[in-house]
Amino acid sequence: MSRKKVIKNIVAMGLAERGNRLESWWKSKGWSKAEFAQRMSIWPQNVNKYFSGELDPTNLIEQLMKEDCDVVWIIDGKTEKEQRGMVAEASAEYGKKRGRIPEEMSDQTRGRVKKLIKLLESGPEKTDEEMLDLLIKTMEVRQQKKWKR
Repeated sequence: MSRKKVIKNIVAMGLAERGNRLESWWKSKGWSKAEFAQRMSIWPQNVNKYFSGELDPTNLIEQLMKEDCDVVWIIDGKTEKEQRGMVAEASAEYGKKRGRIPEEMSDQTRGRVKKLIKLLESGPEKTDEEMLDLLIKTMEVRQQKKWKR
């Protein structure tokens, strides 16, 4: 089997799993396929193509988010809370490695790693939007301080 076919099959497997999760979420909503198509702004004849993985469900992310769907779960099978917890845990472990953040890092980098760990440990109660807003606000404040110099 050619390398291209192997890659295509791997991608198709992932799409099928995403499609299965999308179909499971759709069933939990109790919508008809026509209502699902309308809410997702897609042609009704394409609904089954999304459920089977023939079409990539990530194309629907914006509409899914409007319907309060956990798109992280659709994409990789982990809930948003699980995903954030895994990232926070990995970051915290990195910071605690050998009891400290590596000294070979610059003071500035160490400070950033500490802030990132603190932000991630601040809890899964923050939504992705809140985390992104906080990050953007922090970046804007830093940029304004640079311009004032």
